[in-house]
Order: sequence, then structure tokens, then C-alpha cells
Amino acid sequence: PPPDNTRILVMDNGDGTATVKGEAGAVLPSSRVNLTNARTGAVVSLTANPDGSFQALVDAVAGDVIIIDNDGPARIALPVS
Repeated sequence: PPPDNTRILVMDNGDGTATVKGEAGAVLPSSRVNLTNARTGAVVSLTANPDGSFQALVDAVAGDVIIIDNDGPARIALPVS
């Protein structure tokens, strides 16, 4: 299944970075999560927690779009705000 966009926030930190935070159930438990800035192509990869939550810092500014995928072809795109 794709990541659950209702459980993920992408927040601009105002310093050229954004925090991407998924609450429990956002992605498959203990899955590989890839966060890709659609504008720059920069990728941050991490392993989700056993409850499907995760948090990461990505290089991004307001208006960028972060593509989120985990262990499969299903993905979602969320704007940095």
C-alpha cells in the first residue's frame, strides 16, 4: 500500500530544510522509506519504526514537493508548507 498521507506532515523549518514526520501507521512497519525532493532530486532514505512511524530532515524549502515511497512502487507526493 502507499504511504498514508493523512498521517504524514511535511513542515518547512525556514532554514533550507524541512521535517518530514509520519505518525504510527504512516508507512509499513520497519520498511525502507525514501524521501525525494522533486525539485532537486535529493534523496533521504531511512527505516521506519516497528509501528510505521518515522521522522527525517530533508533539504527543501516551502513550495518544494517531497515524494514518499516505501518498499514498493506506490508513492505519494506532499508539498512542503
